[in-house]
Amino acid sequence: MNLVTLHLSSNSLSYQSLANCSSFLQVVDSIVSHGSFLNNCFIEHSVVGIRSRINANVHLKDTVMLGADFYETDAEVAAQFAKGKAPIGIGENTKIRDCIIDKNARIGKNVVIAILREYKKLIDLRKAFTSDPASASS
Repeated sequence: MNLVTLHLSSNSLSYQSLANCSSFLQVVDSIVSHGSFLNNCFIEHSVVGIRSRINANVHLKDTVMLGADFYETDAEVAAQFAKGKAPIGIGENTKIRDCIIDKNARIGKNVVIAILREYKKLIDLRKAFTSDPASASS
C-alpha cells in the first residue's frame, strides 16, 4: 500500500494534484509546493516549487525546481505543442539530476540534464592520449 502524506498550509492555491499516483508516483525526502501537478513521476531529495507541472516517467533527483508564476490552460499547452515548443513544466520521460530549474522553465520530452561527475577524469584521460610524448619529456 502506497501512503502519501501531505502537509498543507493556508494558501489560495489548491493542494497538489497527484494524478495516477497509485501506480508509479514516489516522493522521497522531498518537498512539493502548492498547486503542483505530478503525474507518475519519481522525485528524490528535491524541492518542487509552486505551480510546477511534472509529467509521466520524470525522475528528479537532488534538484530544486522553482515552479511557475502562472498556469497554462489546455488551449495554451496545445498551442505550444503546435508551434513545436514545450509547455511550462517538465515533459515525459525526462531525467534531471543535481540541477536548479528556473521559474517558468520549459523542458521537453525525453531530456536528460545532469552533471557528469567523471568529467575531470575524462578530460585528464583525453589529455593523456592526445599529448605529444616528445613535448612531455622536454
